[in-house]
Amino acid sequence: MAGMFRAVEAAWEKWDRPGGPRLVAQVNVALGPDDTVDRARRQMRDHYAFTGRADHMTDGMLTTAHAVREAAAAFADIGTDELMFYCWTSDPEQIDRIADAMN
Repeated sequence: MAGMFRAVEAAWEKWDRPGGPRLVAQVNVALGPDDTVDRARRQMRDHYAFTGRADHMTDGMLTTAHAVREAAAAFADIGTDELMFYCWTSDPEQIDRIADAMN
């Protein structure tokens, strides 16, 4: 992602745009009990089945509070302005789990 961000910044500068681009990223997340994470993996795998890379995409999903914190720090280090956590389950507790992970 750092390489893509630098390319965007270079293009921004090349075309003499004012200010700087807003750098936004998204990570896939499922926190909680095993059945919640398993359900999220199935939903994500089904969603990305058409790409032929569903397992690759699913393998990158963040499933621990530690992984969420590490990802947030890594994205901050490369200049991310906004990081969105995409939850792959309808479990409303995801919001609190992610918030707790960030504390």
